[in-house]
Parts: sequence; C-alpha cells; structure tokens
Amino acid sequence: MEHQKQYAVIGMNCATCALTVEAALKKVPGVKVANVNFAAETASVTGDHSLTTETLIEAVAKTGYRLVALDHHSDDMEDMSGHDHARMLKAEDLATMRQRVMVGAVLSLVIILLSLPDYLPWLGEVTPMTARLLILTALAAPVEFWVGAGFW
Repeated sequence: MEHQKQYAVIGMNCATCALTVEAALKKVPGVKVANVNFAAETASVTGDHSLTTETLIEAVAKTGYRLVALDHHSDDMEDMSGHDHARMLKAEDLATMRQRVMVGAVLSLVIILLSLPDYLPWLGEVTPMTARLLILTALAAPVEFWVGAGFW
C-alpha cells in the first residue's frame, strides 16, 4: 500500500534547485513518485509504508537543502499550537540573509570609498597604494565568500 506525504523544502533559489531535490528524492528506495514545486517550496512524495521521513530528510540534506514534514492539522489546532516549523525555518533563513546583506552593504560602501583616491585626494596621503590594496582585499573577501556564498 502506498501513501503520500507533503514536505516543505527550505533553501531553494531556482528551478534547478527544485530539480536537484526531486532527483534526490526519486533515488531513495521506496519512493514511487516525487514532485517538487519551486514556487510553493513544497515536495510531494508517494511511496511505500517502509519509507521514513528521516531517510528523505537525509537524502535532501546531502544536496544542501532542508526537508521539513508538513503537519496536517486543522486550522484551530494550528492556531492553538502557534508552531509552524517550516515557516520558522524560512524566517530564520531570511533573518540570516538580511544580516549578510547589511554587512555586505557596509563593507561595499567602504570598498567604494577606498577605491576612489582620485576623487578623495586625502585618501592617497593617508594610506599608501599597497596598504590600500591589502585593505580592499581584506574587505572584499567576506563580501565575496560569506555574503555571496549562498549564490554560487
């Protein structure tokens, strides 16, 4: 006998991400049908009763995404509990992204200012070219590798 379960997928940025998650789910033994909806950030999995949520979560985690089982409660029960794990994870991801964008914006502003010695003549007098290039490299590295890490 087969059963179908709905999951939230956290961390997808594009349609290719959805295809990657779908392919990982289809490779799990016992999965008959797996469909991932990028726009809704959900996955629908049909499979044997031997199929466990933990197995699916591990398979998706290996691709770099998070799978969260969606509980099917009535609206009253959901309002009373006030707990939606998928929504909480999404909010956490957005807060982390907002923090990274703010840090990246501040560092980028400093990078722009240090890159304009012709327009800011006092800058060339305060810091020699070699020191300025080292400072620019040190500021650009976190922007590229920490702020931008989730996009490449």
